[in-house]
Amino acid sequence: GTLSYPAEGTITSTLSVGAEGHHSELRHLRIRGMGLPSSDISGLDFAESITSGPFAPLEQYSAIATVGFFVQEQVGVWDRLYLTGGLRADGSSAFGDDFGVQVYPKISASYVIETTEWWSGKLRAAWGQSGKLPTAFAKVQTYSLARGTYYDRPIISLDDYGNPDLKPEVGTEIEFGLENYFLGNLASIEVNYWKQTTEDALLRGAIPLIEGFNAPLMNVAALKSSGVELIGQVTPLNTEDLSLTVGATLTHLIDNGVITDLGGDSTASRVGNLYLGMEVGESINAITYTSQIDNRRVFYGSREPTTYGGAHANFRYGRIRLSTNLSFGAGGVGLDHIQAQED
Repeated sequence: GTLSYPAEGTITSTLSVGAEGHHSELRHLRIRGMGLPSSDISGLDFAESITSGPFAPLEQYSAIATVGFFVQEQVGVWDRLYLTGGLRADGSSAFGDDFGVQVYPKISASYVIETTEWWSGKLRAAWGQSGKLPTAFAKVQTYSLARGTYYDRPIISLDDYGNPDLKPEVGTEIEFGLENYFLGNLASIEVNYWKQTTEDALLRGAIPLIEGFNAPLMNVAALKSSGVELIGQVTPLNTEDLSLTVGATLTHLIDNGVITDLGGDSTASRVGNLYLGMEVGESINAITYTSQIDNRRVFYGSREPTTYGGAHANFRYGRIRLSTNLSFGAGGVGLDHIQAQED
């Protein structure tokens, strides 16, 4: 709910409070049969055999429940200065059993520099925190059911090692921005700078191979990211029946998820990263490969673009509307298996 009091005058105040909940489920069922009598028959009851190995029957289910509460207060002064403070508290079934609730505060300020017939501007500054949840079941030790190669008998195989002390990774971001509007908002230019640090980043840490499990998620790393953003838009045509708006964005990453700490674990890997052995000073999105020839570790760069942007155009004539969007990225690298073998 929202309460504004006073809603007008030299000083205004708006208080917002609320709660929200999320429940997500994932179900995956796979079964494959071989030797069907006809291509028109798909019933597995008629299959000569049910496949095993990598195509063995599979059934997966996961669910995550998250509940959040938030409160925010915004104060306006002379319709020029706006101060905002807020707090959010989240609890999730993905957190460790003894962790409890994660609190994320935020504050921001904006100031309207001047308002004239041809130009107006606004300065903005903000600081806040946000979180990223661990994956479902990452806190518990899990096993998988499969068909073995010995007489196709069912077996229980080891899956994730589990980590009961998991908590969300927390990102702290500071942002500064300048907005410029010209000719009654027919044109605008916006410049932003942001810097983010991440603590307790979720990585997979190494465990002895003798354990037999996949490496567990751990809150072991710290990261930093920063960048600048330029946004421009102009409306050269704007009548009752005809309008045209074109715009463009450009973003450059100064630090692209650079690792500043690995908690003493130099063999950690990002979730979903196939190239192990990350190091402090490299990007979390780095592509690395260990040469099979001389065991040399090769660093190719970041798989994420360091510079990206786009352009758009919107045209309206009566009830006819046309729009187009273009995007680009530069500075990222890719690696395929053939290239890795050659290197």
